[in-house]
Amino acid sequence: MTRRPSFYPILQGILLTAFCFQALFSHAQTAKVADAPCWPFDIPIDSLIATGLPLVSITTVDEEEPTCDYVSAPEGSLGMSITNATKVPGRVMVILRGDTVFDSGEYEKDVSGMTIKIRGNSSAYSEKQPFKIKLQQKGDMLRRSNPRYEDKNWVLIYEASYTLNNLLARLVCKMTRMEWVPEGEYVNVIFNGHFRGLYFLSESVDRNPKCRIDVDKQTGYIIELDPYWWNEDVSFETQLTQGSPYTRYTFKYPDEDNVTEEQIAYISEEMTATERSIMDSTYADHIDVESFVTWILTHEILGTWDAQGSNTFLSKYDDTTESKMKLGPPWDFDTILQTEGEWSNMHDSMLLPWFWGDPNGQFTKRFYERLEEARVWLFDAVVRWADSFLKTDVAAGIDKSRKWDSPRWDIPFVTVASNVMTISNWFEARKQWAGQIVGINELQANPSHGARAFDLSGRRITTSPKGIYISEGRKYAR
Repeated sequence: MTRRPSFYPILQGILLTAFCFQALFSHAQTAKVADAPCWPFDIPIDSLIATGLPLVSITTVDEEEPTCDYVSAPEGSLGMSITNATKVPGRVMVILRGDTVFDSGEYEKDVSGMTIKIRGNSSAYSEKQPFKIKLQQKGDMLRRSNPRYEDKNWVLIYEASYTLNNLLARLVCKMTRMEWVPEGEYVNVIFNGHFRGLYFLSESVDRNPKCRIDVDKQTGYIIELDPYWWNEDVSFETQLTQGSPYTRYTFKYPDEDNVTEEQIAYISEEMTATERSIMDSTYADHIDVESFVTWILTHEILGTWDAQGSNTFLSKYDDTTESKMKLGPPWDFDTILQTEGEWSNMHDSMLLPWFWGDPNGQFTKRFYERLEEARVWLFDAVVRWADSFLKTDVAAGIDKSRKWDSPRWDIPFVTVASNVMTISNWFEARKQWAGQIVGINELQANPSHGARAFDLSGRRITTSPKGIYISEGRKYAR
């Protein structure tokens, strides 16, 4: 395990040693691009403000940069991650059109200011790193003028390629009636006076009964089916994950520093009982069926490719028998719009194969009802949203910001107009796909053993792929 050196060495020349509102908006002030030889000039603060996007300004004590150690999975497990991420104290402000609309204040532990650290797993290996901000006092960095949205935890997400995935996926989550969807917006970030780039500022997945995931403070749980379990201090196994080097469950709430052995034993037993109920089709007594249907429906509409990543969250309000396991919210939308003409790769992940194996079950019936409902209106509504978004000031601001961010981080430049075309094409084609799926007269998990199967073009297939196929004169979906 080696410490990767900070890629932001102290610049030669004049750096910002103080930060205040008047200095920030001086016409002479610029946000300098640090350690970027290919970038020959500085970006005027006024130009960043003129994009119309919120400007997130982060100043740390002594201009310290967050660092972390980089670790790889043990033999047999998957992935790469980080550890020992330093929490750097400082101040965060949000400026919109020249006005300071959010200010954490200078750092004073438990009183004001914030800490910032590198977050993520494989995403943290990028030169343009993602961050987590923890405010010392609750606040709403998205400025929604309602104290119910105040929270300490926020994240800055970067996009490895230019898409509108973070906006689009949250829109679709709302359309599918996800119980809670993390809100967010595109922002420009300056870090100790230097232009850091275009990010997506978002709520994080946390317990907050007023505005995020509502679980009881003393007896509630938020857990994650986590392929990076090996990088956590506390994890637990269930019947299906026992002995697996690939995935186990980890804790979002209670925090692993506070969870007790009794709590670990309880939720492990409860999750094992949930797995068994799904396998024997008695799940209605254990899970919130609608939340499971909504979660997979959202991924099917979006065509998620990555089924092995983290961010599969489940929650249980308390430890009573009346409380059922819920699935969601979806998170991490880097690989959406990628399974053209097929089910998403989430289709056969986790516990879902047992649902599809019971074609007359409550889950399966409800899924197809919801998909037909979505086919009637949702796909067209997204296309209309994309077309209207292209005309907004936010879209123009994203395009302007990408022109700076692209050479800063060597990300190929893509316009919002191109993103909109991709979205429109996807949802128009996905609507046709959904029509094929819901048009199947009789749904079964698999044809009879030994029967020959053909795809819809009449070509014989020798496996049972995801999608629609024909065997013995009947259509099947998998």
